Amino acid sequence: MNGAALLRTARLDLEPVRREHAREAWPLLDDERLWRYFPSQRPATLDDLQRLYDKWDRGSAHANQVWCNWLCRERSSGQLVASTQATIFPHEAVSYVAYMVYVQHQRKGYAREATQAVIAYARSAYAVNTFFAEMDKRNEPSYRLAESLGFKRVERHDPDEYLYELRF
Repeated sequence: MNGAALLRTARLDLEPVRREHAREAWPLLDDERLWRYFPSQRPATLDDLQRLYDKWDRGSAHANQVWCNWLCRERSSGQLVASTQATIFPHEAVSYVAYMVYVQHQRKGYAREATQAVIAYARSAYAVNTFFAEMDKRNEPSYRLAESLGFKRVERHDPDEYLYELRF
C-alpha cells in the first residue's frame, strides 16, 4: 500500500512520488556522487527510474508494510532538492526512514526539515513510536544528521552500516 500524503514544511513541499516525476528527477539522480555509499541501488536509465517510481506508487504488496516515498520540492524556486522515504510497519508501530539530498542542494538543512516532517506524519497517521535509519558507516553527514534528530546508534547492522533508532 502507498501511504504517502502531500506534506508541507517551512520551505518544502513533499510530493508523493509518481511515475511522472521521473523525467524531472532523472538529471538530479544521474550523478555518481549520490550513489557513493550504495551504488547497487542507482537506476541505470530513465526507464529504470520510471519503473522504480511506478513500484513505489503502487506501494508494498505486503499487507503489513506501508511505503511512503516523497520528492522534496523547494517551494520558493520550484526545484526538486531531495527525496525521503518511510517504510512503515503499522502493526509494530515501527518505521524505517531514509533521505537523500541532491548534490547541488546539500548542506542547506533540507534533509533535517524533510525527515522531521516524515517522522511527524508517521507518528500521526500510523501511530509509529520507533524509527530506524540505516546508513553506511563512512557517511558521516548522514549519521550526524540522524544523531542531531535524536537517533541513537544501537547496533552495527552489518560491518559496513550503522543502525540508528529513535523512540518516542
